[in-house]
Amino acid sequence: NVLDTVSLTFIGDVMQHGKQLRSALSENADPDNPLSYNYSLVFKHIKDKLQAADLAVANMEFPLGSPPYSGYPLFSAPESIAWEAKECGIDLFLLANNHIMDKGKKGLLNTLDVYEKMGGRYIGAYRNPNDEKLLNPVFYNIKGIRLAVLNFTYGTNGIPVAPPCKVNTMDSLHVKECIGRARKMGADIIICAPHWGEEYQLQPSGIQKRWARMLQREGVKVIVGSHPHVPQSAEIYRDRILFYS
Repeated sequence: NVLDTVSLTFIGDVMQHGKQLRSALSENADPDNPLSYNYSLVFKHIKDKLQAADLAVANMEFPLGSPPYSGYPLFSAPESIAWEAKECGIDLFLLANNHIMDKGKKGLLNTLDVYEKMGGRYIGAYRNPNDEKLLNPVFYNIKGIRLAVLNFTYGTNGIPVAPPCKVNTMDSLHVKECIGRARKMGADIIICAPHWGEEYQLQPSGIQKRWARMLQREGVKVIVGSHPHVPQSAEIYRDRILFYS
């Protein structure tokens, strides 16, 4: 029944490698100007699917708004890609990932400025612990069903998170506290988007499996992972859904 069914769409890791940046850069344009990059083709073929979903979610694996823009190993993307993602139907941007601190504290603050200026909802990284308590988890009330979304990462590639900024990491006490907050605030369904596992491995690691069991024991009904950059196995039960990647 469409009236009591909520559809969630998660897309894979959105990256900006050097080739992608060069491809989006308009001819003879200033590479430090975010408006020089045209992303109109990037989400074009999935736009209908994104807009049809009740909630569309993307893991944005780069800081925004900090030129010079760069690909691997230290990512930095023009804000125009985020505007295009929002325009094409992405409702929630996941920021707890291993590249969010690639441009340090300034890069993180610039990123949050961009999403706030866009009116885009984000989760996983915050200006300070107070914001984290206020904004985490993110709640949606869709068709009378109250959804809570959580997002956390295994790490930030060894780049420290400069205080008072905060990035949600896989600290089990904090994760359990956040799940507790979701329950206390009346979530019908708790959704977790962990950034975990090993890149390019087609099967989940032992760590992913242990974390998945813990999250399920704590009451998380939907788990959709990111980071491996390839699909991994899924487990679908009557009352629980788990996509490792």
